[in-house]
Amino acid sequence: SQRALQTPALPADVPGGLDSRDEKRADKRTDGRADRGTPLWWRVAATAVPLVLLAVGVVVVDTVRQEQSAAELAEVDSALLTDDVPLVAYADHGFGVYIKNTRR
Repeated sequence: SQRALQTPALPADVPGGLDSRDEKRADKRTDGRADRGTPLWWRVAATAVPLVLLAVGVVVVDTVRQEQSAAELAEVDSALLTDDVPLVAYADHGFGVYIKNTRR
């Protein structure tokens, strides 16, 4: 119901009507921006800082996950190298899972 809120413009010859200067001032004040008077650098910073923090967070999460995965693989490798295991066990697909579960 946008139309119900709009009021028709008064002609210039109607007493109390807006002249072109008043309309320009009204347009500048009501251009739909909620951040009137906010400096451009502040708006750019308010947009850029969260994006940079998000990117840093993604990189940190990825790095931690890679380190965790490497640690798990190193644990399995060390278990394989230090245990006396028959050669048939190395070919078993579930052997890595077994080693992981028994080492904890």
